[in-house]
Amino acid sequence: MAQRTRKVGDSTGRRRGGRRIQPFAWLGASAMTLGLGAAMASGTAIAHADDASNSGASGIGHSRSADTDSASSPRSARAAKRPAAATAAAPVAGKRTLSLRTPQLRSTSDNGSDTGAPTATAASARQSVARTVAVSVPTAAVSTASSAGSASVTQHSTAAALPPLPPDATPPFGPYAPSTPTVPPYAHVQQAYSDIATAQSALNAATWGTGNILGGLAAVAPQVLLSAASFELSAWEGSNPGAQGFFANTAGIPIIHQIAQVTLVGTMLLPATSQFSLNVANFLLPVVGLFGASIAPAQTALSGAQSNGQVYAVVPVRMYNTTEPLVNVAVNGGSSVPVLVDTGSSGLVIDAKNAGNLDPNNKIATNQSGAYSGGFKYTYDTYKNTTVDFGNGVVSDPDTTTVNVVTSATYGGNPSTLEEYLRGAGAVGVLGIGANTYGPGPSIPTTSLPGELSDGVLLYQNFWPFGLGGFMVFGPNALPARATLTGTPITPLQVSINGGTKKDVMALVDSGGVYGTMPSDIVTPDGSYVPAGTNIAVYAPDGTFLYSFTTGSAPYAPSSVGPSTTDYMNTGYYAYQQGPVYIDYTGNNGSGYTVFDYS
Repeated sequence: MAQRTRKVGDSTGRRRGGRRIQPFAWLGASAMTLGLGAAMASGTAIAHADDASNSGASGIGHSRSADTDSASSPRSARAAKRPAAATAAAPVAGKRTLSLRTPQLRSTSDNGSDTGAPTATAASARQSVARTVAVSVPTAAVSTASSAGSASVTQHSTAAALPPLPPDATPPFGPYAPSTPTVPPYAHVQQAYSDIATAQSALNAATWGTGNILGGLAAVAPQVLLSAASFELSAWEGSNPGAQGFFANTAGIPIIHQIAQVTLVGTMLLPATSQFSLNVANFLLPVVGLFGASIAPAQTALSGAQSNGQVYAVVPVRMYNTTEPLVNVAVNGGSSVPVLVDTGSSGLVIDAKNAGNLDPNNKIATNQSGAYSGGFKYTYDTYKNTTVDFGNGVVSDPDTTTVNVVTSATYGGNPSTLEEYLRGAGAVGVLGIGANTYGPGPSIPTTSLPGELSDGVLLYQNFWPFGLGGFMVFGPNALPARATLTGTPITPLQVSINGGTKKDVMALVDSGGVYGTMPSDIVTPDGSYVPAGTNIAVYAPDGTFLYSFTTGSAPYAPSSVGPSTTDYMNTGYYAYQQGPVYIDYTGNNGSGYTVFDYS
């Protein structure tokens, strides 16, 4: 829901997408199950994906920044997070809609969320878009960089111009600076090698170097483990490209592809074995100290290696009411609570009761304003030096982590809380993980994780069958890319309707977009929705097929918005329901990449 639109559907009366299980997929699934189990136990992990096709229902919301409302064509707020002045339109078929006009991409904070208790009516699909008031800044041009990215990126699509700022959109928009990593991909691993070498040198100097023979003998085991950790990281770095290539080249080939899955899982577990070696070495260092050796320098270097050497970490994703991807986090040492995973927004938004131990001295902004469609309005304060704990030792760096804490709210004019508003979505807050979104920012917790975990996020929300959910994997892309799009979530796409000619469109690849939106000049609407039974095929700008789906009946279908010259397409949950998608933070001047992976 990062200021994004989101719609909560009911648990009945909706189409639920099935997953097509390939022959012999049990081989890969078994390997993945074992791999994930080992990874979760050690605090690091790799992700592999089994084929997922078809669509189910899912969705959350978006957010955007703007402090004024303006009249424009009705649109379902649930599907798109877009910067714009917004105005509530008349309800359609019992569902609240929001008119959003899309301006040029500006540095702004955009977060929308759809929430509401599930019901058996269209009202159950209530969506919401959060907007935050921010200071005026000059318009930021859309980056068209296409050369950076992770090692698995195979191609980059050139960014197209965004729809122009409509005349009814009211500036100013607030600044949002994408979270550009300060180091290139794999720089943390390179630093881990250096940290290990430093630890070995310090240990040698403190023992053999001082003539401490007993200490030197006691240091043999830690030295061997440090060497093993360095070798295991090196083995992963050397073998991972080949394993990913084997996996990509065997896609669609029964048995062989599952063998490739097992190979990739084994390769991706090497960083976990390296961490194990480092942990045991750290456990044994005090023994060396018992013989009078000064182990403090070695311990300091080893601590750095443990942090920088983290490559993968996995957390489970639970799907709520088919459409809502949830993960549990603990903020500032508080209790673990469920939050919505929203690629269409950035930053964490949560109530004070779920924000842990907040230090008033860390408050960096106050009385900021936001709103969700449907009549939810709130004010919030922003705190620095916070932590977001995903479990298994995966904790964000407090030096670069912020959280937005709701201080007061009303819903329909009555006092309310964010938790009450999100109750129908099964969450108490929104975790925005998009890069070139509109906020609220000012940071993205997932870019503040240690080591390579900050490189990006692989979201495979429908890995397990029967709607049991999936997982997120932090770190470099654990799977090979089949298409890489410039920007995340805002990126150019092509759309074909019922097998017709592909048309260019700017889009939000939004895990919180519920059933999405479609510009009215791409599909002639039936009232406020795309007609039931419409086949929509989505492609990368270079023509690479990404996914397709056939729309259901309203309100379980993309809602219609204005023409593509002013409004965005929102993919909704469909893009994430059918396979793994990686959010890459490592390039494109901080705007990132959206990567559709092989499964």
